[in-house]
Amino acid sequence: MKNLLAFVLMCFVSLLTANAQYDQKALGILDKASEKYENLSGFKADFVYTLNNDAVGTSAETKGEITAKGKQFRLKMNGQEIISDGQTVWTYQPDTKEVYIDKFDNVVGENVNPSNIHNLYRKGFKYMYKEEIKVNGKPHHVIELVPEKASDTNYFKIQLVIDKQDLTFSNFTIYEKNGNRYLFDIKNFQPNTAIADGTFNFNKSKYPGVTEVDMRNY
Repeated sequence: MKNLLAFVLMCFVSLLTANAQYDQKALGILDKASEKYENLSGFKADFVYTLNNDAVGTSAETKGEITAKGKQFRLKMNGQEIISDGQTVWTYQPDTKEVYIDKFDNVVGENVNPSNIHNLYRKGFKYMYKEEIKVNGKPHHVIELVPEKASDTNYFKIQLVIDKQDLTFSNFTIYEKNGNRYLFDIKNFQPNTAIADGTFNFNKSKYPGVTEVDMRNY
């Protein structure tokens, strides 16, 4: 489950066709969406994470929520949490009552910040505008990101679905080479919402009996 949380986190920041290229229409939309997110004071959102693999008949769904402000974030899923103040990351596992403490760069790095899904296209990807579709009756852009070095990743494309009017991400899907598809359906997106002090710190007093496992010096 720790790996699942880390993967979800990576996909939030980190948010293939043979002829994929640098599509100017896609770039224009991505630039505008990125600018919108960069101007937010922070946001909260719920999400539904679905794993599907048609070949083996796999289907699983998990719900979660995220609060983010710049490099700071708090991700909750299945009772577990990943919290960061932008320098330190705390990963809390309730089943063992343990919290793993590590440096931001060791856990997150520049490509796995949950507030940076809107910037994913800027480095290491080609992008292509695919089509316009309706989601809940509203027009949306569909854009595909393709890794420039496909051999370095376990996925071959990421599909972004962006609201045409307000340029928010409605969902995104990661397509892995092994047939897995990871869909992140973003619900109840709340931009510029008030965020309580202490949200991005691990308050040990709120987790009675927790054991700290400090990984910062390893």
